[in-house]
Amino acid sequence: MDNAVRAATSTDYGSWLNEYQWDYFVTLTTEHSMSEQRLLRRFQDQFVRQVARVAQRAISWFCVVEYSANRQPHLHVLLWANGELSRRELETAWKLGYTEVEAYDPSLGGTHYVTKTVTRHPDNYNFSRRLPPPRDATLRS
Repeated sequence: MDNAVRAATSTDYGSWLNEYQWDYFVTLTTEHSMSEQRLLRRFQDQFVRQVARVAQRAISWFCVVEYSANRQPHLHVLLWANGELSRRELETAWKLGYTEVEAYDPSLGGTHYVTKTVTRHPDNYNFSRRLPPPRDATLRS
């Protein structure tokens, strides 16, 4: 696949995700090396369950594995929980390493940032079955 097609596809993914409301942009690191698939499983089996338990509701998320310069995998996550979670609750839910939590601001391009490697590494991302409400839904209510 040439770079123009790859860039267009990544842009399409970012534009698609940008149609939804997100509460947070989260980065999760690990203290110990692990495979991409194991990291994705730990994210879903531990972090997502813990956060949903604290929020007392299902949450919506999109996550992607990315590598740092030293080839250590980490996750970037878009998260929606209808405003039911604090930064502190998210920071304490991840037990495997460092957590950075930022309020999601659509003008900063977070949806495009998390999708920049999706087409090169199609096994390194996942998302919840339930997506957040569309961003324009807030304008209608």
